[in-house]
Amino acid sequence: RRNNSNKTHFARNNIQVNNRFVVPYNSFLSLKYNAHINVELCSTVKAIKYINKYITKGYDCARIGVQVNANDNVEKVVDYDEIKQYLNCRYISSQEAAWHLQDFPIHGQSHNVVMLSIHLKDGQSIFFEENQAENALRRESVACTTLTAYFDLNVSDSSAHQYLYQDIPNHYVFKNKKWVKRSTVSHYGEKTIGRIISVSPRDVDLYHLRLILFSAKGPDATSFENLNNFNGKTYSTYKDVARVRGLINDSNEWHNCMYKASSYMMPKCLRSLLVTIICHCNPANPLQLFEDFKENMIEDFIQQGNSVEKSLKLCINDIKMEIHQNGFDFNQFLPLPNFEDISDRENNLVNCIVDDNNLLWNDLNSDQLLATDTNYFNIISWLSQIKKEFLKSIDLLIWNEAPMAPGIALEIVDLIFRDLIGVQMPFGGNVVVLGGDFRQVLPVVRKGSRCAIIA
Repeated sequence: RRNNSNKTHFARNNIQVNNRFVVPYNSFLSLKYNAHINVELCSTVKAIKYINKYITKGYDCARIGVQVNANDNVEKVVDYDEIKQYLNCRYISSQEAAWHLQDFPIHGQSHNVVMLSIHLKDGQSIFFEENQAENALRRESVACTTLTAYFDLNVSDSSAHQYLYQDIPNHYVFKNKKWVKRSTVSHYGEKTIGRIISVSPRDVDLYHLRLILFSAKGPDATSFENLNNFNGKTYSTYKDVARVRGLINDSNEWHNCMYKASSYMMPKCLRSLLVTIICHCNPANPLQLFEDFKENMIEDFIQQGNSVEKSLKLCINDIKMEIHQNGFDFNQFLPLPNFEDISDRENNLVNCIVDDNNLLWNDLNSDQLLATDTNYFNIISWLSQIKKEFLKSIDLLIWNEAPMAPGIALEIVDLIFRDLIGVQMPFGGNVVVLGGDFRQVLPVVRKGSRCAIIA
């Protein structure tokens, strides 16, 4: 990387840059290949989560159009159907197709990773075809998972008592819904890694059950009920068991959770995890959690070219919004950002809008004030300036572009008129004209594509 010459320039969006923003290069590679080759050192585990992010995006997609050419002697009928004309398809290039046809390896793999299921009692995931739910429940194989088979193994095989749940795949093979001991002459188990599926702290019982399985083995792990026992005492929740086992501590439990999540979660997901911990897990010091992991939570804002100070403000705003959506008060957990330091450009824009609104309001005469056009997001301030008697005397309310307003705006106006007039009818019995073209409002299609919504 180039040395810092203390000379700065302003790029697009007023981002201040210097010569250290130039991508590093390697002089040997540039001379050998006669080309500028970017070279960066990725020596931390943080690079893994970005690699996994890209490989899990799925295959390349393409949208193709299908057309049928009619014969010259046949009358061509124009029947355009946007849904049938375009198809979302997987795109496979000729090189990739040839690679698959030759059965060449798509990727390299040094170890076999065995996914170990984790679930509560009778909480197995069941997959079935449509209208086949009852038949799926009657299948005996549904109740058997790698976890329940691990319990059965500890009951029937004393040699398995020395292994934890995550170590079982190194010595046993999951075959025919049970763990079978590997052959003594096979060294395949040396390149096998058992991985217990990750669990979100939102699921408190399952999260602490996973922690217990990292320490319980042998006679202590023969059933779900047995995992609730420790030193001859039965506990009601897995969280209590994890606490007496010393697996969690109220002071550092959530710090460890955030630390592990920061190695593979993207900044947006990490902020959501912090909100979940703050709102539902009662951490001892939520502010300290934010301070310890704020650098990980602002990575996406830094990548957009924002300064560290502004990135922190954007991060706090995002966390604040999620906390309010969960029905909690942000001020009792984290400090509010100082909005006085926002750029002058943003402040000037707000001031111009306020000045224009005040100027227009002052220019209205007494007759125009009686027919003031009011935006739904200013309804609170509007009501504070008009007497209740005036609202009660309204004979006709015209709402322009009503389909563009959110549904909650209609509900608020409806409740206001009902309370003022005292009549439990829509809008207090007043005549309301909702103007606008309702045909422009698209239907709500859950998990539907753009084509499905338009259709």
